Amino acid sequence: MKFHPDKRVTKIVLMEGDIGDLAALSESKIEGVGLFAKENIAKGITIHTTHFHHEEHGWVNVIPNCKYNHSKPRANCNIVTLEVSPMNPVSKELVSLCSINKGEELLVDYTQDNDLEQPQDSWVE
Repeated sequence: MKFHPDKRVTKIVLMEGDIGDLAALSESKIEGVGLFAKENIAKGITIHTTHFHHEEHGWVNVIPNCKYNHSKPRANCNIVTLEVSPMNPVSKELVSLCSINKGEELLVDYTQDNDLEQPQDSWVE
């Protein structure tokens, strides 16, 4: 399980995101740095924006908000695409799939969103 900048995102911009009150960056046992719950998070809570859609460049990472790691079996969050209409996406949001305890790493199953870099065989589940 590794974090890699999204290869399918056409441009990565150093845009400082507001991680907000629910998440913090910390060293990950999975890979490098990850996002961790700063407090208990209930199921269905939007944690923060991870990407925004730019008309010319496509999906753009919001750094450090997009530094969540991949785990298919332990995913506790999902990336939800917000759209004005089906052909007009606006942003991607990190949303909790279940209750998450304070200190727990926020993990996403990358295979659930084709816009994200897909896991490689060398990644550890």
